[in-house]
Amino acid sequence: MHLGLRYFADPNSEIVSRLVEREKLVVVCSAQQVGPETAVTLEQIGTWPWVTFPIGEGSSGETFATVLEQTLAAAGLSSTETIAIDSLTAQKRLIEAGFGLGLLPMSSIREELHLGTLRQLDVSGLQDAVPVMVIYRNQATLSRAVQSLLNELEPGPDPFGQSTNLTNSTG
Repeated sequence: MHLGLRYFADPNSEIVSRLVEREKLVVVCSAQQVGPETAVTLEQIGTWPWVTFPIGEGSSGETFATVLEQTLAAAGLSSTETIAIDSLTAQKRLIEAGFGLGLLPMSSIREELHLGTLRQLDVSGLQDAVPVMVIYRNQATLSRAVQSLLNELEPGPDPFGQSTNLTNSTG
C-alpha cells in the first residue's frame, strides 16, 4: 500500500502526513431523545452525558476525545459527564439507545441519519472539524501515479467557511 487516509497527523516520524480536508463533526442524539423540530440549547446539552473515546495511552480515539473536551470547555461545558467507550460502533449504538450525545464525524453517521436512528442537533457553539490526512512512508519510493495523485491533493475548504491553520506536516 502506498497511501493511506486517517484522521489527524500520524505521530510516527517515519510517516508523512498531508492535510487533505477538514471533516465536520456534528452533535448527535437518539432519534427518540429530541423531536425533529425541537430546538436544543447549550444549557440542555450541559445536562446530558456525552459518549466519547477514552483519554489515555492506548486509546484509538484519544484525539477525538480531546477535541470533544476542548469543544465542551470552549462552550462553558467542561464539567459535563462523559461515558468513555473505545469503539465508534459501540458509541453510536449507545447514543441510539439514548445513553448520551456524541460529537462524531459526519461520514461515520450518514447511515444512522438516513435510517432515522440518530438525529443531528444544530447547537451554536458546539461546532468543530477534524483534519483528514493522506499518509505515506517517509522513505518510500513513490510511483509517478502516486506522486501525481499527491500533487493533485489540495486541502479542501473548511466546513465552517473559516480559514484553516493546519498545514501539511511531516511526522
